[in-house]
Amino acid sequence: MSDNSLMATKPTGRPERHWSRGWTRSVLYVVYLAVLAWLGVKLLWWILFDVPISQTPNADTVWENYYPELWKSGAIESHPMTDDATLDVLLLGGSVLQQVAQKFESELSAMSASPVRVFSLATSSHTSRDSRNKSWRLRDKPFDWIVFYHGINDVRMNCCSTSEFRQDYSHCAWYDAFSRRLQAGRLTLSSLAVDHLWSKAIELGPPNPAQLDWGDELKTPPAFRDNVAANQRPGQRVILATFACYIPENYSRDRLRNHELDYGHGQFELAAELWGKPVNVIAGINAHNQQVREVASEYPNTLLVELALEIPHSVENFSDPCHLTDRGCELFVSRLLAAVQPLRSTKQASDTVGRRRRKAK
Repeated sequence: MSDNSLMATKPTGRPERHWSRGWTRSVLYVVYLAVLAWLGVKLLWWILFDVPISQTPNADTVWENYYPELWKSGAIESHPMTDDATLDVLLLGGSVLQQVAQKFESELSAMSASPVRVFSLATSSHTSRDSRNKSWRLRDKPFDWIVFYHGINDVRMNCCSTSEFRQDYSHCAWYDAFSRRLQAGRLTLSSLAVDHLWSKAIELGPPNPAQLDWGDELKTPPAFRDNVAANQRPGQRVILATFACYIPENYSRDRLRNHELDYGHGQFELAAELWGKPVNVIAGINAHNQQVREVASEYPNTLLVELALEIPHSVENFSDPCHLTDRGCELFVSRLLAAVQPLRSTKQASDTVGRRRRKAK
């Protein structure tokens, strides 16, 4: 064999170098994609929940995902004191209290000699369980007043079988997921994306028409009572109001849609079926109001306001079974403020004592 033949068959090593460079590029590309995905997730947490890029989502992220109003209202950052000059009021409720919150704060500020801060946590669709959760999150903050107004949204929680119903409302996907995520101490994007696909629990929103008949049996009153009573703590003044509801005897969804009922115009004009059968909505609210009255009678620092009896059932006040016209909102606020007049006097006396103590120090 000639030297030229040997030279022709001698390995050059070039294919190995090409393969090595290709492997290096692939590894670098995978690392690039991983870093890009990590930055994307961090950016998403920052945009959605204000989680700094340097931090990992934790229990506070769970709270902020479910109850952003805790932060938006300023309640988390607040430092209320019961013996200072500022009147700090916490509002807990659903869309009706949310509807009147701004007017309540304005009217209270106008009639009060002290500065007023109202922290409204009232949120559409939320039940007494949500307010219990929020109140617990703020348990170390001594607000001067806690105003609690619930009744109709809890009625939806009856639309399940007796065997499925849970006192903590965990038969509803919203509360089940919140509890599990809070217990885990974190929130993941995967759980946000796929949890609802596997859940067989009822939703927080309108009941499934196939489940309406389950609402014939009222299961919520004991749970509702526990949620109301959970706001009680030493020295805390709580204002409980019975829930005002109006469903005319000739009610039907078609008549509501065609504006043939004794309802006025308002911000909301919703059908009773969004909470259950009309007859069950009435029965549920009446049962919940009774629980409010009983809790109010058991705690000395609790004031009962009978809004259910003081807002007349008429076109002037209601725009649907529970939401109010402008006139209804005015009446709601005026009745509430008239009832809390003695508490304003007590607050002013407490301010005076507090100032004297601070001067003495």
